[in-house]
Amino acid sequence: MVVVLSPGAASAADVYNSPAVAEGVPQEVSINAHSVRGCPTADSCVFTATGAIDDHGVIKLESVQAHALPSPVVGTAQYVRTFIGTKGSLTIRLESRIRPTDDPAVAREEGRWVVVSATGSYASLNGWGSESGSFNFETASLDVTYVGYVH
Repeated sequence: MVVVLSPGAASAADVYNSPAVAEGVPQEVSINAHSVRGCPTADSCVFTATGAIDDHGVIKLESVQAHALPSPVVGTAQYVRTFIGTKGSLTIRLESRIRPTDDPAVAREEGRWVVVSATGSYASLNGWGSESGSFNFETASLDVTYVGYVH
């Protein structure tokens, strides 16, 4: 996973404490995440967030319900994931569609997320956005980007 930070970018504390966030103006956030089923090693379920949240840490899968469908859509899944960073945690509820790709070992995952709870520096944040990425069945790994807004 490669994350590019732009020079002069504000820290999460600067953005979170800015008048815009204090007034509830949505700020952009992007979270790059990599997860391996079961999180077998310390670096197998990790994230890096940029924008309104500037943090990194581990991902905890709280719950998942997945369903296969007899249609062009391979399936659907509802997740609850918690991003546990150095400044707090952010829990999202996510609804995803899982679709085939040209590679039978890889599925495309796209969905929508909403913040359901948060702690630490993020305790009063609300947010929403979209998810886009891929699941590799051979490595049981998910690489996705969550983009959206928090306030």
